[in-house]
Amino acid sequence: MHFWLQREVATKTKAICYLEERHQAYRNVILENHLVIKDESMDDWRYGFSDPRYVVNVSKRVQTDLTEEALRKNEVHFISLADKLKELEEEISSKKSDMLERFQEIEKDLLSKNLLVDSLTHQLEEADKEAAQATERHQKEREAFLERLSELGQIAENVPILQFELEKLQQVIFKLAGNFSTFPSF
Repeated sequence: MHFWLQREVATKTKAICYLEERHQAYRNVILENHLVIKDESMDDWRYGFSDPRYVVNVSKRVQTDLTEEALRKNEVHFISLADKLKELEEEISSKKSDMLERFQEIEKDLLSKNLLVDSLTHQLEEADKEAAQATERHQKEREAFLERLSELGQIAENVPILQFELEKLQQVIFKLAGNFSTFPSF
């Protein structure tokens, strides 16, 4: 009987240990999932050691609820991301069109400036040609003026000589005329 009693005590001790381990596993599951038991005080509950022999298998309903909740969160997140992506695409498209318009304006301005530079270059070339022609005309006029001045200078040099010759001839004529006056009259 003593042996039987020891065996009975050992069996009951094993059963109590088993029940305590199960009880701790259930408490852990309850604490992990933030569940509340109405009629039991949870003040002295604490998360205990997780026994790897007790694996929590989530029921299909709980899995479905969790999956549905995760899907809802993912869907909300996806919609939020899709909205942000759409806003970014609109912003990029707006900036792209603004940049395109700006580049077109810059290209138009550069084309206008190139045309203006070409026009001014042509005008400067024409002005340079006219200035060269005017300089050439002035040079020819100057050369003609200097040549005429040289001719007049030669004439002016000849004038005193001619003046002197004229005076000489007049003296000769006066002398001759004086000689003729001494001739007897007929």
